[in-house]
Amino acid sequence: MKRFISVLLALIMIIGSFSVCRLTAFASAKKDAPLRDIGDKFTLSLSVTKKRNVSTDWKHAYYAKIKPEKDCDYEFATSGLEIYDFVFYKALIVDANDNVVSYAYALGEDSYCIDLVGHLKGGHTYYYLVQYYNDNNEAHSVKLTVKIKKHKHKMINTDTATPDAEHMIDAVDKNGKGIDMCKIQGCTDSGVSAYYKIYTAEPVHKRMTYNGKAREPSLRFRDMRGKVFTPNFTYKCRYTDNVRVGTAKIDYVIDGLWNTLKFQIVPKGTEITKVTPRSRGFKIKWKKQQKQTSGYQVQYSKYKNFKSPFKQTVKGNKKTSFTAKNLRSHRKYYIKIRTYKTVKGKKYYSKWSEVKTVKAN
Repeated sequence: MKRFISVLLALIMIIGSFSVCRLTAFASAKKDAPLRDIGDKFTLSLSVTKKRNVSTDWKHAYYAKIKPEKDCDYEFATSGLEIYDFVFYKALIVDANDNVVSYAYALGEDSYCIDLVGHLKGGHTYYYLVQYYNDNNEAHSVKLTVKIKKHKHKMINTDTATPDAEHMIDAVDKNGKGIDMCKIQGCTDSGVSAYYKIYTAEPVHKRMTYNGKAREPSLRFRDMRGKVFTPNFTYKCRYTDNVRVGTAKIDYVIDGLWNTLKFQIVPKGTEITKVTPRSRGFKIKWKKQQKQTSGYQVQYSKYKNFKSPFKQTVKGNKKTSFTAKNLRSHRKYYIKIRTYKTVKGKKYYSKWSEVKTVKAN
């Protein structure tokens, strides 16, 4: 009898453990993410509709909560990805403040894996998030099986093999030879991460106004979900073509790798100084703005929101007036003006002036 009870208990434990491993997970908010640990296995149900090509927004993409007792490299191994040219997966590990710790992504047929590693600290709380994109405008569902386990390196040399990543840092040494690294995204214990970078950079100001001096906008960094963060790494910037109107460049270096960004320097604007009604039209005058300009663009409309506007380019930066003709009598018109400069065939425009109104005679 005792032996029968022991066997029955063992069978119950086996069935119980099997059912735990096969839990199905649906996207949830952060506060509802289930607590999981090494050894757990669960299935992610992801789907998109014709009206929505993303499985879920980042506020509801949490699938697991992890609270390791000690420092450990957690690996989230996935299977079941369906890869086409228009399919894109992204997996992240974030801390309790939603700062990205590690990420992996797969894009089309060139990348086929979102196995992800994150070095997690004991006593801290982390979350595992997944998104699925489908740019084919078709309803589609997919299920991914995720197994949490202690990470073991899968070392390769980049001369003969490729990491499981769509984009990555230059996987060569200073002499152009291949390097040894773990092929799984997010693993940095081998000194190099298989993914390219955990952030994107952009100029704080993508358009700056010409003032005769060098324009040097600072950089702003966003994590993989577009959230602005303060970097804990150092970087240096080098600016070129950043005085005159046109497209300027920012070369910045982080950990010895150079990247390039661009921003525009636009001409200084002008303002309308006088508006005079005319028979079936009006005449406007403005302040001359000759520095780094090629001319002016006048825009006017019968509507306050400038619906269906009339546009007139006034070539020559010495001109200071324009007369509109053949308009509707006794009709109110809204008017604004801006400067422009042509550089290498491209026009760069200033900000619009304040709007003036006039009623044609």
